[in-house]
Amino acid sequence: MQKMYDNRILTATLYRSSENPGYPIANVQDTKVLRQFRTLSASNEWIKISSTITASRFAIMGHNLSASAVITLQGNDTDVWTTPSFEEIITWKAGIILHSFTEATYNYWRLVITDSGRSYIAIGELYIGTYLQEPNIKLDTELDDETTGEGELSSSGQLYGDDGYELRNFTINYSPMNDAVRESMRVWWRMCKNNRPFILGIWANREDIESLIYCHTAQKAIKWKRTGYVRLPWSTSIKYEECY
Repeated sequence: MQKMYDNRILTATLYRSSENPGYPIANVQDTKVLRQFRTLSASNEWIKISSTITASRFAIMGHNLSASAVITLQGNDTDVWTTPSFEEIITWKAGIILHSFTEATYNYWRLVITDSGRSYIAIGELYIGTYLQEPNIKLDTELDDETTGEGELSSSGQLYGDDGYELRNFTINYSPMNDAVRESMRVWWRMCKNNRPFILGIWANREDIESLIYCHTAQKAIKWKRTGYVRLPWSTSIKYEECY
């Protein structure tokens, strides 16, 4: 299981090739994914991240990109992009687009997009940074698809309801872990607590089993349980709730 939580985008200086004034570039630094940034065209549009960042994960959320989009991530130590030190093509996905690569550090990163299927590009949030590798989940973990909708029967048996919205909401039961892994999870908890969202990959690199989820911790405390094992003395359960 992997968490992408220390998002360096949030404190970076950003530049863009074009911008719809009603949807500014600052919106990709807002953790509410539905608050979008939009460009004025969809040809060779770019977002530049001017900050020294060590990264191995890059994500695009809340986007309007079509399957024909050409998405490129670049990294360089100078703000000259003729032959960047790092350049990789990102594979399109309909939901959260996550690109994994060998960890690298650059003074500048740049996202370049051309999408013939769109007249403009919309992005809700970007992520750039590293990731936290967590223990496996126990086989008894239940992954719930829920709704906030309400239904009520009248006295004559007719159903009246409010659709609400759909979300994934589940409690992960973790396999036993050692002291170092427990401490790394506590570092994540101290940063995010229950009010800062992050990307969660329940099965790393197996989005065909369960797609990535943008979520928060839906509890105010983490309870650490002793397992009785010397090498793997800790276990816990954490409740997560999808957010937008």
